[in-house]
Amino acid sequence: MPSDYRAVGFGEQPCLAVTRRVCELVSAPWSPDDDIRQVGEEPDYRFTLANERTFLSYVRTALAFFAAGTAILSFFDRVIGERALVVVIGSGLYALGLFTAASCYWRWRRLEMAMRQGKPLPFSVVPPVITGSLIVLAVIAFIGALIR
Repeated sequence: MPSDYRAVGFGEQPCLAVTRRVCELVSAPWSPDDDIRQVGEEPDYRFTLANERTFLSYVRTALAFFAAGTAILSFFDRVIGERALVVVIGSGLYALGLFTAASCYWRWRRLEMAMRQGKPLPFSVVPPVITGSLIVLAVIAFIGALIR
């Protein structure tokens, strides 16, 4: 077996990688220089699990935005008369899904770092952006339904 074949730990489970680089990519965090597990102290597992549940709820919310955008673009021409309004609303929901999906990991990471360092939890701009965007999209949908 070549020398670059080796067993490397992936969490608590060992894995056999074809090359060292592949295994490093699989087990490395997003930023190899900033391994979150090496910062501060291990927080209470309940807080870590709650943070992970919040992360997963953001992922579910992003999927719901994608599904709603697809439904609007596919079926709402009869409800909202103008195709342009349907495209704006559907695209807006897709954009919200993209924003939510893109920001959920970074939010999880910031909260995990704060907990590990014993700092106050940072403010997140995600909920106000989602709320404001949904209000704007709802007003556009309401106006579109009225002018039909």
